[in-house]
Amino acid sequence: FALVAAFNYALLAGFSLPTQRAFIMIAALIFGLLWNTRYQMSFRFLLAVFIVLLLNPLAMVSSGFWLSFIAVAALLAFASSPGAHSAVGQAGISVGESLVTAAKYHLWPQLIVFIALGVPLIFFTQQLSLLAPLVNIVAIPVVGFLIVPLCFASLLLSFAYEPAAHFLFTAAHWTISLLVKFMEFLVRWGPD
Repeated sequence: FALVAAFNYALLAGFSLPTQRAFIMIAALIFGLLWNTRYQMSFRFLLAVFIVLLLNPLAMVSSGFWLSFIAVAALLAFASSPGAHSAVGQAGISVGESLVTAAKYHLWPQLIVFIALGVPLIFFTQQLSLLAPLVNIVAIPVVGFLIVPLCFASLLLSFAYEPAAHFLFTAAHWTISLLVKFMEFLVRWGPD
């Protein structure tokens, strides 16, 4: 079910290079579980690189290929570091320490990706936004946990009960407009 859902989502997202990479890595994980084989993350990563290049050899000249795989490699390196494995709900630690640990799980990956993509972004686009980590810290959970589920739910409801689908689309639109206003505020008041 997860593989079919991931494939359908990849199709809806246009099956771009980052989507291909994500789908192939999910497929490697699921097939490894089905065959009772646990593949190393580095193997899944290299398998995704190999299959994407096998399906589209010219992907190597695309900036999306490099940015996508460099970001994932940086996140995998961060996830395998010893400091990335402290538990949020550990017994005997205070609420403040739990909040700091939870914030670290949310903030550090954004900073790691920002640092890892700094040079490639300057190379490919000749620009680098210092606001990108702050925007991503807010935008990624809002889009992932609110906007995309609202859009999918409204799409499914549109076949059964159109007023409810319209309400959910309106809620998604309202959330997107708030996110855009937040980004406009950051651009207006952020560093030049």
